[in-house]
Amino acid sequence: MLAEADLVEGNSKIQGAEAATRVIGPSVGGLVVATVGLAAGLVVDAFTFAFCFVCIWLIRVQETVHRGRNQREPLRRQIALGLRFVAGDPYLRSIVVYGTLLNFGLTGYSTIQIVFLEKTVGVGEFGLGLLLAIAGVGGIVGSMIARPLGRRFGTARSVLTCQLVTGPFILLAPLTTYGAGLFWFCIGGMVMVAGVVSCNVVLGSFRQSYCPPDRLGRVVATSMFLLHSSIPLGALTAGYLGDAVGPRGTMWIMACLIAPCGLVLLFSPLRGIRDLPSRPAVPLR
Repeated sequence: MLAEADLVEGNSKIQGAEAATRVIGPSVGGLVVATVGLAAGLVVDAFTFAFCFVCIWLIRVQETVHRGRNQREPLRRQIALGLRFVAGDPYLRSIVVYGTLLNFGLTGYSTIQIVFLEKTVGVGEFGLGLLLAIAGVGGIVGSMIARPLGRRFGTARSVLTCQLVTGPFILLAPLTTYGAGLFWFCIGGMVMVAGVVSCNVVLGSFRQSYCPPDRLGRVVATSMFLLHSSIPLGALTAGYLGDAVGPRGTMWIMACLIAPCGLVLLFSPLRGIRDLPSRPAVPLR
């Protein structure tokens, strides 16, 4: 278990490792599909899932489960407590609203970007994987800058400024054309992803230190449920818009949804503080 002072660094390393796989995965996937075809590529992908299963199965750490009062509470009550904690806290509430809107836009953007690059821009399989990998480099950068920015400017200010500055860069992506115009997709996606990952590192660490240990599991479960609830809606909306207005039009709509998400944080308690608090000002019942 990490000390509170090391949470940001620990989350930075986790996010950095995840971002690195997102850089390597698309480029390797594009190369595999271009070399052996789509069907064989799916078989290779299936083997990677099997490899992950084996790695998890080989973990031999034995968890110690503490049977306390929380474990005896009915599930419905635990869900209600998690919802009340998140809804009643101005910081957690603002972060969940921001994340839910952002996930909606990002999922719609991710859903349509491959169709856009392949059908509208004319990028091939390997080029497609390479472009996604280049954009994913922003995740590595974001995980590396999260802690230095938090130390220099404060955790609240770094999150707020980072989102307000990097979010609008996604508006460059719909300008993408074949050739030199591919630069717009790379820079727009890379800067936007860097900002999102940097904020995820800080906000995830904040939630872990801010919530009382006996409520952290319920708060995280509630937050993740709300944050992920917009993901299928974003994908469905992007699919519908793709048919209605075309891939480029859908890219513009999703980019216009993503760009201003930082305004949610601007009109939250984060605006008036330097650092995110480590504990709630008023203990919640």
